[in-house]
Amino acid sequence: MHLLDPAPFGRILPAMVTPMKADGAVDFEAAQQLARQLVADGADGLVVNGTTGESPTTHMEEKVELVQAVKEVVDVPVISGAGSNDTAHTVRMVEQTQEAGADAVLVNTAIAVAADPVAMAGAFRMAVEAGRTAFEAQLAPERAGASATSPLNPFLDSIKELEQ
Repeated sequence: MHLLDPAPFGRILPAMVTPMKADGAVDFEAAQQLARQLVADGADGLVVNGTTGESPTTHMEEKVELVQAVKEVVDVPVISGAGSNDTAHTVRMVEQTQEAGADAVLVNTAIAVAADPVAMAGAFRMAVEAGRTAFEAQLAPERAGASATSPLNPFLDSIKELEQ
């Protein structure tokens, strides 16, 4: 039992490496073994598809399949990286990894818009909205009380005004 208040996804969330086969393909079976071991060793949740997990070198289908493979074998939150230098690609990754079962996503904004705060915030807003839509589309009756929110909602709403 922790002395601190519960955290939404737990307190120990290791960033998983993505095991690869000799030919460079993702080794999903090894990823499942690693995920099970990390949870057995005390992980409260897992982070997949981050830069520790070779996300810059894996394809969208592999990222989605990795989320599915890990979710099949563990009963802890799985958080997936979903950021890209391309806003449209980020939106697709958010949608697809959440549809695959990710409990949350990590999103970085496109580097191409980093010099323009309004464009950067707009890119982030699009990713948040995609995540909210994907989440709400999958609400099962037992999760109907849950909500897809961001502490940045007031900020994101103010960006809408700036974009107009």
